[in-house]
Amino acid sequence: MKIKKIIYSLKFNALIFSLIIILLFLNVIIPQERNIGTLKIKELSSKSKAYEFLFFKLGFKDIPKSYPFLILIFLFYLQLLFFIFKFSSKVLNKIKAKRPNYENWENLKLKEQNIFFERLRKAGFKEFNLKEGKYLVLNEYSPLGFILFHISFLFLLTGGILLYYTREEIYLTIAKDQEVFLRDSSFSSIKRSPLFLRGEENFLIFLEDLEYVYEGKDLKDLNLKLKIKDSSSYFEGICKINYPLNYKGYKFYPLYKDEAFLIEIQNKEGYLVEKGIIFSNCFEKENTFYKFDMEIEAEILCQEEIKIKIKYNEKEDLFTLKENFKISFENYDIYIKGKIDWIRFMVVKEMGGFILIIGFLLGILGISFRFLFPKKEIFFIEDTVYFKSDYFNLSYKNYLENLGGVDGKT
Repeated sequence: MKIKKIIYSLKFNALIFSLIIILLFLNVIIPQERNIGTLKIKELSSKSKAYEFLFFKLGFKDIPKSYPFLILIFLFYLQLLFFIFKFSSKVLNKIKAKRPNYENWENLKLKEQNIFFERLRKAGFKEFNLKEGKYLVLNEYSPLGFILFHISFLFLLTGGILLYYTREEIYLTIAKDQEVFLRDSSFSSIKRSPLFLRGEENFLIFLEDLEYVYEGKDLKDLNLKLKIKDSSSYFEGICKINYPLNYKGYKFYPLYKDEAFLIEIQNKEGYLVEKGIIFSNCFEKENTFYKFDMEIEAEILCQEEIKIKIKYNEKEDLFTLKENFKISFENYDIYIKGKIDWIRFMVVKEMGGFILIIGFLLGILGISFRFLFPKKEIFFIEDTVYFKSDYFNLSYKNYLENLGGVDGKT
């Protein structure tokens, strides 16, 4: 019983909250595996005993996934549940109890009882006749606003946990008239894997059409038509910048447009050896690298004109990348057959967004209900009116005086 009392005390709550803040601060200042990669983490650990202790003894190479952080979040969640139930029971018992502790309330002298009480009834005050006197209350359920506000933290915390620990991010590159599997390693990279749920669906995506609008050199709008199919269903939809396409919980966000080139490699006898698509990434000013089966290496250089650097048999040449262009080597010919547009997508699957919205709305509703409709009480004994408002007691006093039938002198 004593341990339970300690665990659910405000001091213990403050300790947990402080430790969570410290860990979140460390999450910012300590290198994390998700940012610098596993190899860099191992390199830092080999050079420093402190890093080795933090990363592998405490599990702080990814703090939000570490056991200390998860245990603290779990304890904080339990405490929040306990405080909500405890606070709710107190509020509900207070609402049920109609005998107020009026002794320390401010008071006014009553002059004309009938006028005063008739105007209070018209204002919406609810009346109760008690042994000691008459009790009137307005907005008696206003304290429930605080219960709603505290419950909103449950939704916000639950939604935040689900959003972080179930989120999956895939960056997908697809050209017009091309179909690509979501998890095709040649065209997509999984930047973030969920901790609690593993994404295993792998459906086919086809970019049927795209329209885009430029304002100067800046891309103003993208309008894309996607076809998605898997073993059980087929789906068509439109997505735009800031208006993602939603399919089975996956949201397709188009990020930007760039150019891709159709390429064919033939031997000197004219037989096709390899063909495919090479993507430039000049929107992000990134050079891209490709390696073909015949030990031919290519690098697309983002300059004023897009260049391609070809390396074969220790020979290196630089060419302007354009349509219907032929590059000849000793044993092979490389043909740039055509230019097509391609789109970079961020594909996101996550849970908890709707729960967060509910929590936010409950919080706004609870605070608004509490402060816009404060509980106002009046207790009448003989010729004295005792009054109390949860907020703005002075303006409440002025309101009662303006109703008439009372005297400000006590």
